[in-house]
Amino acid sequence: MLKRLIPALLACFVLLTACGGAAEVDAEAESPVQVQQDAAPDETSVSYQLGQIEREFLASPDDTPAIVGADFTVTAGELARLTAAQALIDADAAAETAAGMLVEKYSLYARACADGAEVPDDEIDAIIEENVREFASADDPDYTDFLAGLGRTSEEYQRSRAGEVRITETIAAWRQAQYEAFADGHTDLNNDALAQAWNAHWAALTERIIADEHVEYLQ
Repeated sequence: MLKRLIPALLACFVLLTACGGAAEVDAEAESPVQVQQDAAPDETSVSYQLGQIEREFLASPDDTPAIVGADFTVTAGELARLTAAQALIDADAAAETAAGMLVEKYSLYARACADGAEVPDDEIDAIIEENVREFASADDPDYTDFLAGLGRTSEEYQRSRAGEVRITETIAAWRQAQYEAFADGHTDLNNDALAQAWNAHWAALTERIIADEHVEYLQ
């Protein structure tokens, strides 16, 4: 569960890591998460600490610009939140990793929107409603601990994620379109060779998109 929970909190981590090395975006839905309701939260767990990090960010947002690209701005609060969460995994590299993840996410999102790939409101609403249903019932201590640290119900948390869902779904849709166009142009390759070629193409494309943003680090 932690591999699923942490990416949800860390702003599109699933899309930028798990999908980054795959041949194409996995569109299959995961099984519903069972949320344990009765057990007392483990306040020493990583999940609980992640919830507290999110709670502090929501309680005291810092909108000071920290990273600026041609088409996006990352606030100091968002950078601090992701840095604190990454520090639970690797404290030494937390700041650099967090900045890189945010720059990549917002660079790709800006490009996807510029190409007309932004997912419409009704689709985002449908995804949120599905997530509310999936996460509504019983039996996962990691998610319970996260919600306890956050101080919100599952439904409140899932409904608060509309902005992040819009970003991740838009990037995923745009990335899938890029993959399909790439695959159509490389029909001579077998599956393994296509996957290898696509991974290299995607890495180079992402690097170019980030470079085009002329990112400035203010903190």
